[in-house]
Amino acid sequence: MDKPIINGVAGLIFIACITYLGYIPGQDDFYQIIVPYTILFGSYLYLLRECKSFRFLLTLAIVARFILIFTVPTLSGDIYRFMWDGRAIHAGLSPYGSLPSDLVGTVSGLGTELFDLLNSPEYYSLYPPISQIFNYCSTLVSSESYIAEAIIYKSMLFACDLLLMRFLYRIVQAIQVDWSRMFLYLLNPLIIIEINGNVHFEGVMILFLAASLYYLFNNRHLRSGAALGASVASKMLTMMYSVAMFFYTPAKQRIPLVIGAVITGMILFLPLAISLNQDGANVLASLDLYVKKFEFNGSLYYLLRGIGYEIYGYNTIHIWGPQLSIATLLAILYISYKTREKDYYHLLNTIFWCTIIFLVTSRTVHPWYLSLAIFSSVFTRFRFPILWSYLIFFTYINYSYLEYHENLFIVFIEYGLVLAYGLYEWKLKKPQVALT
Repeated sequence: MDKPIINGVAGLIFIACITYLGYIPGQDDFYQIIVPYTILFGSYLYLLRECKSFRFLLTLAIVARFILIFTVPTLSGDIYRFMWDGRAIHAGLSPYGSLPSDLVGTVSGLGTELFDLLNSPEYYSLYPPISQIFNYCSTLVSSESYIAEAIIYKSMLFACDLLLMRFLYRIVQAIQVDWSRMFLYLLNPLIIIEINGNVHFEGVMILFLAASLYYLFNNRHLRSGAALGASVASKMLTMMYSVAMFFYTPAKQRIPLVIGAVITGMILFLPLAISLNQDGANVLASLDLYVKKFEFNGSLYYLLRGIGYEIYGYNTIHIWGPQLSIATLLAILYISYKTREKDYYHLLNTIFWCTIIFLVTSRTVHPWYLSLAIFSSVFTRFRFPILWSYLIFFTYINYSYLEYHENLFIVFIEYGLVLAYGLYEWKLKKPQVALT
């Protein structure tokens, strides 16, 4: 059989599995998730290795995202909090100022039906300004079935992904690497299912990060800073790259970079800053609870938690959570400083390792949290985040029990295999001196 025909069959299998996972299984249907996801991942790896047609792979990436526009997420309930925040803004209420439990039934659109679908109704909203703009826009058309809001939201994410594809292509051109690396991210099953299918905001955050890197590599520092500020205002994780990008930039060009980031950040965060006395305290309170309470699929933290149980006899997340956060901050600052005025290869590697450090020390690592690791791996020689993006889907088994239960054996296998392959890449493959 000719290779173009085989590639076509692999593409059809890819689209069929994306469609199935976007429309059929629920969060607790583990085998209906992992079997098609395994087939999907196999076709992804085949296409990366064998298909040499840029147009075919790009079309596949676009079509896979487009067909997920017309679904309500089945593997995550985060979209319902987006709808809640958007409807609250429509009613003139701050999503940072009141708990959902305080608002339920008080205004139109914030009824018990939507409230019962929220997965964290006891927390104030933690979503930054740009995500709240999306929340507001997605609820311009109200629908009792929520399908209209979901389609609007997914359409906006789809448009952002089209822009991201353009910036990603320009980056690989600017740093002179093979275009095929783009599709490590653009065709990655986790990215498509979790961002475009389950509606998570990492795609918008990464769009602005890609724009910032593109402008930085083309010496347009004011625009780079502005795009970085927008990325932070989408989801604040990319703030951890700001120090590395600052030190990477020649000293004379740092001022426009900082001005762009600060002014953009000030404008976008202004609504929260105006009511800082109340809403800011609420956000910090929810963030503090997140750091000290939430735990899912952790690695280093779970080891420390086990030690804590042996020593104290109870969960010591209130101890390890803040300490790991401090250790993560210090590690990121250290390796960021080492990138000072070096080439783009060192900056991109620093961004990659900042991401890995953050994930390894996190108490909570949901599948979509790997988006930044997958994106940044495009520009390095390391591929263990790609393996991770397959293995982390096994954590959906936690929802398949009669009562939610985290399967620590799955967590052990996941991180054991990722660590083993990461060490293999670190020790046995020759390090590159440049991206090729």
